[in-house]
Amino acid sequence: MIALGVAVSLLVATVFGPGPGLGPAAEGAPAAPAGDAESEKKKAASDDAARAALERFAAIVKSGDAGALPVAIEGLSDTPHPLVVTELAKQLAAKETTTKLAAPKALSKMDATLAGPVLTKEFKSKKNQENPRLYAAIVEAVGESGTPVGAKALLDLVPIDASREDPNVVKAAVVALGKMKEKKAVEPLIKIWEVDPHAQPASPSANDPPASYWKAVWERWQAVEPVLKQSLFEITGERFENGAQARDWYKKNKSRLKIP
Repeated sequence: MIALGVAVSLLVATVFGPGPGLGPAAEGAPAAPAGDAESEKKKAASDDAARAALERFAAIVKSGDAGALPVAIEGLSDTPHPLVVTELAKQLAAKETTTKLAAPKALSKMDATLAGPVLTKEFKSKKNQENPRLYAAIVEAVGESGTPVGAKALLDLVPIDASREDPNVVKAAVVALGKMKEKKAVEPLIKIWEVDPHAQPASPSANDPPASYWKAVWERWQAVEPVLKQSLFEITGERFENGAQARDWYKKNKSRLKIP
């Protein structure tokens, strides 16, 4: 049974006592601007709503229905609250992969004020970096929530060497950099786009890259190419059809971007 002791102990704490971080200040967030649906969705939940959500979640854990647990974890995103974030952080330490993957998805739907501290910690975790599937989900959540982990840390995940990072981690970083509108990412993204996965020679010479190089290029291309255009558009405001076109534009407009 997954995290039963954790969830039940948390439920007892939340139902029978206020616990740290509760009180009048946690009852709600500042009102969102009219018409801002995203802000309304991320508005902080009340203490009572958080307690009720955690009680429902604990009941699902107690039922032993492992198939229902990931859905229940993702469902906690509907109740943004410090106690809910604490529970999601605990689920990130679960043994089951599906449970781990559900927690970043839930955190990604909250804003950086709530989810940021947990996501920053998980983003920096060496253990998480050794699990590409989980780490890609964490990087994606960082981008979706607007967690400020720093441009350099994300740029390190989009190296020109296609074999250095898992393709799905690179994809998540590309998307996050686009959402950040990070101007320093323009050239690294173009460099990735310029590496033609179809350029492997039919009869390679001793000086050509090995087959493993082209395998890595192709795998990264399949993962990253669908999001490269959108991320470059989000940063530059321009639509490009291919890497060569993007490079030509960059040469002419680099100074306009005012990259530090």
